Amino acid sequence: MAIIKANNFDITKYSDEVQFVIDTNILYFVHSGYYLPTDRKRTVYSNLLQKILSGDRKIIVSALSLQELLFGVENKEYLLYLAAHGITDKRTYTKKDFRRNQKERSKLKSKMQTILSEITTAYKLSDGDIKGVQVVHFVDDLLSYKYDPIDYVLVDNYLAQSSTVFISDDTDFQYDSRINIVTA
Repeated sequence: MAIIKANNFDITKYSDEVQFVIDTNILYFVHSGYYLPTDRKRTVYSNLLQKILSGDRKIIVSALSLQELLFGVENKEYLLYLAAHGITDKRTYTKKDFRRNQKERSKLKSKMQTILSEITTAYKLSDGDIKGVQVVHFVDDLLSYKYDPIDYVLVDNYLAQSSTVFISDDTDFQYDSRINIVTA
């Protein structure tokens, strides 16, 4: 396993066959719109992704990561709605209430469409399969790693491909000696 710092990343050290897989948190930093352009992590990861893309390399986004991102966006928009309306008790306006609010649902759809368009224009979207055996292995191996279920399956789906480098800010990835990662 290699852990490469984004500031030391050199695209010329990687063959054309290497595929770079983005973890959800990187998508969130770069594409959610919740971070200022001057935010250090947003800047570091935006620059890293630009280096990879300008080197004509493939960046992959798993559907698993994309659905996790969209779930996070919905949660953030719900919390922003509560704050904007002075609602401090989530029991008085639940996420189900938020989902039934057509005006807010329409705004959420527009935001998600923008994010989806950015991602599918810049990167290759790959299917994200979850097999029952992976869920069983996740539980069986729980003491051997620090991943959440989505990250476990994401890594498992690409582990057999030796020419994969993960781009992640999630320290859980750094505990896995089987993979190569680029991080801030």
